[in-house]
Amino acid sequence: MISEPIFEPTYLSLEYIFGKVLEILRAIYEFILSDLFYNMMLILSLLFLAVAFYTFRKYIKTRREELNKLNIAPKSLVSTNAVRNPRWARVEEHLVSPDPHRWQLAIIEADVILDEMTRKMGVPGENLGERLNSIERSDFFTLDLAWEGHKVRNQIAHEGSTFNLTRREAKRIIDLFREVFKEFNYI
Repeated sequence: MISEPIFEPTYLSLEYIFGKVLEILRAIYEFILSDLFYNMMLILSLLFLAVAFYTFRKYIKTRREELNKLNIAPKSLVSTNAVRNPRWARVEEHLVSPDPHRWQLAIIEADVILDEMTRKMGVPGENLGERLNSIERSDFFTLDLAWEGHKVRNQIAHEGSTFNLTRREAKRIIDLFREVFKEFNYI
């Protein structure tokens, strides 16, 4: 015995469904080609450009205020030939000297410049060590380099002339300080 199906979809036609989908797609296509859609996209594009321009101007203004607060000129205002910090020029002069005591003096002077920079930045602390301790790593990417240079300076200060310093090591320590100062555009 053959049983009859309980549900016979005689009113459901795939041709009808595909026809409706095609109508919807045609309506979307015609809307995209219409003047209304074109005008809406033009207005949105202009709006996004205006927001981007405003944001960029606000960024530039904020950046200038930060640099002024730190008493640092933007790179575009600094000539490439001029020495930004004359004290740093003295550090480099000490470094090229054949006298090992002047290499020590170069490291001490670089540490003094670092101390001055952190004070100008408004970092809290009585001395450079305390200020370096209070700085967040996310605010000072070269913090480890600053610490290493400061530790060598402390060794020089405590051991004095008995501290053995090679030219290569002196140059390496001065390069550490240079990276720190470059991060903040201080030299």
